[in-house]
Amino acid sequence: MTGRPNILLIVTDEERAPKRVASGDLRPDWNKRGFLRAYSDERYTFGRYFSPLNSNRPTDTDALLADNDVVLYDREQDPAELHNLATDPAHHDLVERYRALLEDLIDAEIGPDARAWVTERPQLLGWPTWHGDDHRPEALTVQGR
Repeated sequence: MTGRPNILLIVTDEERAPKRVASGDLRPDWNKRGFLRAYSDERYTFGRYFSPLNSNRPTDTDALLADNDVVLYDREQDPAELHNLATDPAHHDLVERYRALLEDLIDAEIGPDARAWVTERPQLLGWPTWHGDDHRPEALTVQGR
């Protein structure tokens, strides 16, 4: 056997990702419920995850469960937060109580909370843009960064 050794070059998704993001080929799925509003007290942790394309202010438990992924943990009984009480119909009243507490907290600290989080809808192509975003490649070039 003569010649060069065989070399196998493996390119991982992590190595391809920056170019795919820059080209607009790799985009986040804005429909996924990745944004969070949460309320916590001495005993319970409550949260609702929503899509940035569907910012919502649920007025009852049915609306809450329709547009959000919901978690409710009893940290006294379940300190590791392994058992989501929000999925158990027996805890419907507790979910409603914490929904109302969270919505009151949002009113007090944020206000209407009705703005669109993604400014590029409905066409979601190219670099993601957010309110106040100055980290896009074009903005950084203009700023000399």
